[in-house]
Amino acid sequence: MSHFSVQRIRLYRVVNGNRVQFGVSEKIPIKSYEWYRLRVEHRGLIVKVYLDGEAFIIEQDQHFFRGGRVGLWTQTDAVTFFDDFDVEALEEWN
Repeated sequence: MSHFSVQRIRLYRVVNGNRVQFGVSEKIPIKSYEWYRLRVEHRGLIVKVYLDGEAFIIEQDQHFFRGGRVGLWTQTDAVTFFDDFDVEALEEWN
């Protein structure tokens, strides 16, 4: 009983309690009751957001240069599960 719906992924940064959107992908086909792998890479100024290996957002951001905090947020009417959440330091791209 799975069906497709079109969803969006938004990328935010939060500085001093203020949330600012700086990236969005509006039309992502999502199948209900399926697992997906979400990955976010931040190297230097480049932030990339992948869903199952496909880059949906590629943006530049010059606000953070060191490791810090990471968070996930869903809409209030969403039913979302997260599993195997992991954060690791990446090497800089050359």
